[in-house]
Amino acid sequence: RTCQESHWPYHKAICKKIAAERQKNRNHNNDNNVNGGELYQSFVKHAMHSHNPEWGRVGLNNLGNTCFMNSAIQCLSHSTPLTRYFLSNKFKTDLNATNPLGTGGKLANAYQAAMKDIWMMDSMGKKYTCISPTTLKRAIAMFAPRFAGCSQHDAQEFLAYLLDGLHEDLNRIKKAPYVEMPDVTDGQNMAIAGAEAWDAHLRRNDSLVMDTFYGQFKSTCVCPRCNRVSVSFDAFNHVSLEIPQQQNMVRPLQILF
Repeated sequence: RTCQESHWPYHKAICKKIAAERQKNRNHNNDNNVNGGELYQSFVKHAMHSHNPEWGRVGLNNLGNTCFMNSAIQCLSHSTPLTRYFLSNKFKTDLNATNPLGTGGKLANAYQAAMKDIWMMDSMGKKYTCISPTTLKRAIAMFAPRFAGCSQHDAQEFLAYLLDGLHEDLNRIKKAPYVEMPDVTDGQNMAIAGAEAWDAHLRRNDSLVMDTFYGQFKSTCVCPRCNRVSVSFDAFNHVSLEIPQQQNMVRPLQILF
């Protein structure tokens, strides 16, 4: 029953084989119980660690100028903790449909459907080289309307919005309390201050996305007049790095007439 509730058409062939092997072992041990949850977890483990080169290697069709979206989704697809979390349906226990900052679970459900199309379609014997993430794109547009059209956008910006949307849909904090961020003084132990700021942040934000992709920035600001030092800690899900530019670079230019 667990397998049937967890997208049975994707993995029935593999689960039947796993079930037969387990039943054979249980009969040998005089144990006739076959747990559906164990079967599904075995399937997910098989999918994520299979030596089959086809598993997970599915392209995404360009829906206009959405190559920025496709590249970000492919990166997240091969992030093992997050993908295993969705393929195993464990995300459903954390689904927060009442969070006003999320999409009511629509984005998380659309993302899990896309992941199962990418990772499980091969188990059905169908050799899809690419899929169209139309439903996922529509769900993302609900959370971030700027991505509703087919225009080009920045992949890093899209990835930040996607991670933030998944976090809000999967936030385990159902009723976020009011949290006052602790003040940080210049003479305070920064390790302790950072830990206190992170604990305060986790009182309102708790999800597997937060555990896997988020970190903490320490920012220091010094007043040029009074030399007062202000220290703050902020959570982040990406780090923007500038591409170094070489000075006095010589670039050959070919002119054709």
